[in-house]
Amino acid sequence: MKAQMPEAKFMQIESTTLCYYEQGQGDVILLLHGWPQTSYVWRKVIPLLAAHNRVIAVDLPGLGGSSPALYYDTRSIAGIISRFISHLHIDKVHLVSHDVGSWVAVSFALYHEAQLNTLTVIDAAIPGLCLTTSLNPLTQAGSGSFISTPWPIYQKHWSWAGRRNIWPGIS
Repeated sequence: MKAQMPEAKFMQIESTTLCYYEQGQGDVILLLHGWPQTSYVWRKVIPLLAAHNRVIAVDLPGLGGSSPALYYDTRSIAGIISRFISHLHIDKVHLVSHDVGSWVAVSFALYHEAQLNTLTVIDAAIPGLCLTTSLNPLTQAGSGSFISTPWPIYQKHWSWAGRRNIWPGIS
């Protein structure tokens, strides 16, 4: 069975138009994608969570169907997410984030704690919270394959997560 995204909705928050997808009822779970992804990455997760919750997946500003923001620091984007939640008349969310979306999520937790029930961070390196050198994969054997892998292979790897065929010439 192929997972499909709910119908896209749009909301204007100051100068930014956010594209978002919503399904289900109950406690609100807000999903933030990573980079270079869109909310499409959550397409198989949304129906599972929506069986018992209200799930909202938002395209971060400048990605997917969302228009660019004026500022791209994490505090500004977290502020946009906070106002988005308020416009939906939601008091608190369970915030689930992946990759760079987690940078925004951690900033949201710091500056908008009153709107947060729980924070789940998946596969993220948060600036300022670094691994020690002994745990840093770049200092360990085998890291050369990560460093020396040709760019087109990374492009192909990343293309599955967002829109189809976003990299010309790579299928």
